[in-house]
Amino acid sequence: MLDLERRARSGTGTEEKGRHHHHHCHDDAADEDDASDDEGHHGHDHQHHHHQHHHHHHHHTCKKGPDDGVGQLLDEVCGDDGLRDMVVLVMERTAEIFENVRRKAAQEEGAVMDEETAIGVQKEILKEALIRQILQTVNAKIRSAQSLESREGGLLATPGGYRGSDLDRLRSETIHSLMRTGFAVQDGFMGGQEYTEVYREVEMLEYASTFNQVYQQQLSGTRSDDMGWFSFADIDRIQHKHLWGVFEVLSSLPFELNKKANLYLQMSSTFQLACYHAKGTFYKRHIDGGYDAKTNNGRKITAIYYPNPQDWTESDGGALRIYGPRRNPYGRSKGGSTPPDGDGSEADDDTPAIQDILPKGDRLVLFRSRDMPHEVLLCHRKRFAVSLWLPGPPGPGDDWQT
Repeated sequence: MLDLERRARSGTGTEEKGRHHHHHCHDDAADEDDASDDEGHHGHDHQHHHHQHHHHHHHHTCKKGPDDGVGQLLDEVCGDDGLRDMVVLVMERTAEIFENVRRKAAQEEGAVMDEETAIGVQKEILKEALIRQILQTVNAKIRSAQSLESREGGLLATPGGYRGSDLDRLRSETIHSLMRTGFAVQDGFMGGQEYTEVYREVEMLEYASTFNQVYQQQLSGTRSDDMGWFSFADIDRIQHKHLWGVFEVLSSLPFELNKKANLYLQMSSTFQLACYHAKGTFYKRHIDGGYDAKTNNGRKITAIYYPNPQDWTESDGGALRIYGPRRNPYGRSKGGSTPPDGDGSEADDDTPAIQDILPKGDRLVLFRSRDMPHEVLLCHRKRFAVSLWLPGPPGPGDDWQT
């Protein structure tokens, strides 16, 4: 439970709350967690395992005080009803991961697991799958709360408050292009061969079945990729060192863009990793956000990093096709007329394609989430994408369309 709480709080600004009271609120799950999680317990000495009292069943509560939204969500999701809702999914996921592990062991070592090992491995997988499912549910709830906040003004990414490296990752022509044309492409974003390591680490996460198919959208034929939501808490700083680096740089972008362009972006640290398999996977034309009450999910700028091989060619497919912008309510229309009703989206679903961008290694693409329709063309080679949506209110910097 403690490991779970630490992972859920990571990156939410409530990490401190997770450190309090832990010495007297162990529960059954925490006993096992102490052993598996050396670095996580923030200096508390947990050498003393509590195996002798496996009989006590009082619950560990995560909520610390009335303003602890993350703790409250954790308690809700981990309550009996919450857990009941995810049993089927967790069991399916466990079976799927176990099958992957078994197959890999057989392929690589020619090893067949004996029953005892198999049961041990299944227990480990079940525990991890349950924790992941809980984190995913909590993250989804945090995300929907955040999208509400970015409509009502969330945490502004104030450049002075940024504690990381220099805010100088974007070339001036990248920012210029984003502000003038609604999208921008920058190559050599992380530099060197780093992207090949990022690819390997993302593939590792994909093998561990951390990605899901997007069922509703698959049924409706909108997209056929697999994807997962990740925060810093969901990846391992050592195991996924290069991906962690990409996460850090991407999460500095709202600060840098606010410093250099007037967009009022907010902080964000929930990333989407998507895998397009080489079997003609796609994501049909869509738009990431909107201006009216119905379509405004808070997203203002979409940032996508590609770790794929650099010899990617047109015949590999999987290009990101950018379409001409929809008219938005802030456009400086020549006659000074009033903005169109709604967000002008109904009329603009037929804007022409402007550019096909290949998902080449170490390439960053930025575009205006509320303005630019786009799609991913049929993919014939395995393709990964790391995306971060930068939230911000409609209005500031949106008067770019003439």
